[in-house]
Amino acid sequence: IKTKTPVFKRIIIAGGGLITRYLLRLLRQKKNSLEIKIIEPQNELCKTLAGEVEGCSIICADPTKRDVLEEENLGAGDIFISLLGSENLNLVASLLARKLGVEEIICELGREDYIPLGDTIGVTATITPRLLTTNTVLKLVRKSNILNINLLQSGDAEIIELLPEENSLVTKGNLRDLNISPGIVIGAVIHDDKIIVPRGDTIINPYDHVIIFALKSAIPEVEKLFDTK
Repeated sequence: IKTKTPVFKRIIIAGGGLITRYLLRLLRQKKNSLEIKIIEPQNELCKTLAGEVEGCSIICADPTKRDVLEEENLGAGDIFISLLGSENLNLVASLLARKLGVEEIICELGREDYIPLGDTIGVTATITPRLLTTNTVLKLVRKSNILNINLLQSGDAEIIELLPEENSLVTKGNLRDLNISPGIVIGAVIHDDKIIVPRGDTIINPYDHVIIFALKSAIPEVEKLFDTK
């Protein structure tokens, strides 16, 4: 018996945080042809996203409300990805999407013991960041200026928060001139308590907090960028 391969037309993302932005960059690199919609409940973040992202629609609404998802006509032709930063909210949004007929649901779950619950409500794949303490990072023989690392469940990529020092290579020019490889995406820079979405002309200052998404193969390059030697 042959199973029919589903034909997807849209990607619906609940939440507009850093992981969503990284995902959008990956989709652009892969020349994704599906329609993309982001449903984000925070007005300020919606405005920020509208000025940053291209090729997708921003819906400023609460994706944990059934009427919001109904209005978007969710169904079997959609891929639903919940990245709201809260296990409870992600599970609620995923459950609603399943009840509306979505068959492909990807859900961010920060606690591994929630994964069976996700399976019960119909989640087909999970993203499970594991927060490691600074001491654990040091045991991994990483540089001491790495504050924390989140390992994605696939193991192929890491979300790293770093603190460059005065002699770090990454502070020596704008990002465009550093020729950073495609395996590294600088998702955000926190300078004087302000979140900056970096562009080519962005300059990272010593002791800024820097959020990086990196493939495992690119970790040695990340270390060189933030090394103080």
